[in-house]
Amino acid sequence: MYSFKSQKNFLWFIGGILFVSYIWIGYNMLTSGQDGITLCLINRFLGIPCPGCGLTRAVIAFCHGNLVSAIQLNPLVLIVAPALVITPIALAIMPRESYILFTKAEDFFSKRTGIIILCLSIVTLWTYLIIHNI
Repeated sequence: MYSFKSQKNFLWFIGGILFVSYIWIGYNMLTSGQDGITLCLINRFLGIPCPGCGLTRAVIAFCHGNLVSAIQLNPLVLIVAPALVITPIALAIMPRESYILFTKAEDFFSKRTGIIILCLSIVTLWTYLIIHNI
């Protein structure tokens, strides 16, 4: 479990993740995903999708208003797409509260119940993606 030593480190880390995410999504929107870049090592070496496979395409479909298509590509889009909008706003308006919420979530997911919920969610998502050959 990694815990941020300070709120400042947390804000820089989350800000960096958001920045890279926006760049990646923007690049894929501009190229229409035609370059065929696959960053997933699981998919590349094992030939099966990981729980994140199809997420970029799902977010782009979500941005274009194709909610059904987005969910079919990766149901995780229902969490990720809104988070890409809400997170920077929350960090800008209430950074301290965002940091406190993160630490509470970190505490929850480091306990047995949180780990079980997280693992079951990942296995369910992974099964869905493998069955639908995303």
